[in-house]
Amino acid sequence: MANNYIPQVVKIERVVRETPDVNTFYLRLPLDFTPGQFVEVSCFGKGEVPISIASSPQEELLRLSFKRMGSVTGGLFDFKTNDAVGIRGPFGNGFPLLQLEDTSLIFIAGGIGIAPLRSLLKTMLLKDVGNNITLLYGARSPEDMLYKNELTTLTKNTKVLLTVDKPNAQWKGRVGVVPQLLGGIKFDPLKTKAFICGPEIMMRFTTARLIELGMPPANIILSLERYMKCGLGKCGHCYIADKFVCRDGPVFTYEQLNRLVPEEIL
Repeated sequence: MANNYIPQVVKIERVVRETPDVNTFYLRLPLDFTPGQFVEVSCFGKGEVPISIASSPQEELLRLSFKRMGSVTGGLFDFKTNDAVGIRGPFGNGFPLLQLEDTSLIFIAGGIGIAPLRSLLKTMLLKDVGNNITLLYGARSPEDMLYKNELTTLTKNTKVLLTVDKPNAQWKGRVGVVPQLLGGIKFDPLKTKAFICGPEIMMRFTTARLIELGMPPANIILSLERYMKCGLGKCGHCYIADKFVCRDGPVFTYEQLNRLVPEEIL
């Protein structure tokens, strides 16, 4: 049985620069995980950082996308193929896969928040159980969009709506905030589940709009972003209300969060 306090040392198979400040590591690491879970990644000599798993369990390589923000992610950002990182996990809960058959699915992502949603989206596409799937994704600019090549190929099986805050001269798509994309799709709020991850302000307004449209709080599923330092519910860094995000989340329904103190969550 793996010791969750001790990282496994893993070589990086490949590094992809997704955006000017987001890299993706590809690791050959057999890992039994559920979409929505995360791992703790060590930059030896600097520390650890929680990173969502962006690959599906069916994919050969583990995919981890992260944004350069602090000293640890700044150190990891300089890593190249064959460099070694430490991996602990997986941690947290995952998305409710058993509840997703015979229902429409809307994935709503902002910025780096598309990473954990990609894991679930790819899982559902590979299962091919006939879900009606829509992806709504927004970024600060076209240059800040992750997985650009995949976004173009997804349109074969998924309705994809994209938006940016600051377009460039080549951008021909929508301009504006992510919640506005909900006006461009039709869905039955009682027979649809929405999955949201991104900046807190985006999640707050998106959730409010879904509630206005009649979606039950139990059908709105969010992946929270907190500094989950230990991953085990021991250090208290991610404690909100009466929950540890690393242990009780990071996936919560809005119904669960609404029982807590909403202003502390979103």
